[in-house]
Amino acid sequence: MDKALTEAGVEHELIDPLAERNMEMQHCFVASERANDVARDAFDRMIAFIKSQKN
Repeated sequence: MDKALTEAGVEHELIDPLAERNMEMQHCFVASERANDVARDAFDRMIAFIKSQKN
């Protein structure tokens, strides 16, 4: 998806804490942000990006 968004000129940020930490977790792991530090990191980074896009 990152490649397609880049090619389309869409402003975005690739947030992949699992790849950054060489970890594997289930799909939608971010839903466990209250109990998992890696998920919390991903959630916080996504929210920060969304807030940075406000007009």
